[in-house]
Amino acid sequence: MVTKTVKRFDSTQAHACCETDQPTDIATWDNISEDESESPKGMIRPESLTVTTIQEHEGEVTLHPTIIEPRPMRKRSEAVRRKEPRKQHKPATKLIDHPIYPWHDSEMFVPGNCRSVAKQMLRVTLHQERDKQSVSRAVVAEMIQAIKFKCPMHEANFITIAHLILQDAGEDIEMNIQDDQFNTAASEAVRPFLFEILDFIADLHVLAKLKKETNSDSVGGDLKVKLAEAIAVEMSRSNARDCRTVIRFIPWLMSPPSVTQAAPGAFADSVTNVRVLSWLLLGALHANHGCLPVPIECSQHMADYIHFVLAGFADQSKQSVVHMSALFHAFHLCQLWTVYCERAAVF
Repeated sequence: MVTKTVKRFDSTQAHACCETDQPTDIATWDNISEDESESPKGMIRPESLTVTTIQEHEGEVTLHPTIIEPRPMRKRSEAVRRKEPRKQHKPATKLIDHPIYPWHDSEMFVPGNCRSVAKQMLRVTLHQERDKQSVSRAVVAEMIQAIKFKCPMHEANFITIAHLILQDAGEDIEMNIQDDQFNTAASEAVRPFLFEILDFIADLHVLAKLKKETNSDSVGGDLKVKLAEAIAVEMSRSNARDCRTVIRFIPWLMSPPSVTQAAPGAFADSVTNVRVLSWLLLGALHANHGCLPVPIECSQHMADYIHFVLAGFADQSKQSVVHMSALFHAFHLCQLWTVYCERAAVF
C-alpha cells in the first residue's frame, strides 16, 4: 500500500492511499529465508507500508519514498504460541488496544476516534453490551408510535414486527424461520409497552383507522390478535396458577360491577372489558403451547361481567352502537371461555 503525503508551503498535509501505486519491482517476503530476522535491503513484508512524500516547489515535484517495516511478526507469533492457554483468553477489544503494525501508533494513518469506534462495533457484534437490542428497540418503538397513529407505517410492517415479537417469544409464525438461529430480543423490548398495546386492543375505533390508512380490511384484526397473543404469552410466563399477572395487567377483572349498584358509565366500561378479555383469550388460543393468561379460578369474575352485560342490555342497548353490540361481545366471550377451559384441561 502506498500513502502519498502532499506537502505545500502552508504546511498543510493531505493523505491518500492507493493500492495501484504500489511498486512492482520490490521482492516479496516469500523470498526471505527462515533464518533472517531482519528484512534485507530492497525487500519488504507484505504487511509493510510504503510512504511516499511528494513535495511541490515552484512547479517541481520531488518524490521521497520511505518503507516502514512492521514489528517482527514471526517472532511475535512464536512468542504467543509459547504462552500458556489460560493467558490467551482476553477480550476481543484487546486487539484494538494493542496494534500489530507500527504505523497504527501514530495519528498520521489512523484517526484518533477509530479505535473507540472499532471497540464499540466489537461490543455490539459480540453481544457484550445491552446495545445488542438497539435495533429491536427501535423497531418496536416505531410500531408503538404507529399504533398510536403518531407516524405512518406500511401495512406489511405491522405484521412483520408482530411476527418478530412472537418469534422471539418462541411462538410459531407464518414465515418459515429456524428459531434456534435468531435471537432478536424483541419480546424483551416490547415489555415496557404492554399497557399501550392493551389500550390499542381496547380501542373500538382502531380497526376503522387502520383500514383508512392501509386500505386493508384484515390488517387491523390480524394485528390485534397477534399483539393479544404477545400479551397472553407474557402474562402466562409465570408458572404459578394465581392471579398476580391478572392484577398487574387487567386488575378490573377482580372487581366486577354490581347489577344493583351500577355506577354511571359502568355498562360501557364493562363492554370494553369484555372485548379485551375476548381478544386475550383469542390470542391465548393462537399460542402453540399451554398459554393460560387468565387462571381458571377467575371463572366467577368472568361470569359476573357477562351477567352484568346481559342484565343491562335491555336498558342500555339504544344509547349507542357500542351498547347495541354488547350482547354479541358477551356471547362471544362465553364461546371463547368455553374453548379456553377445554384447552386448559389438556395441559
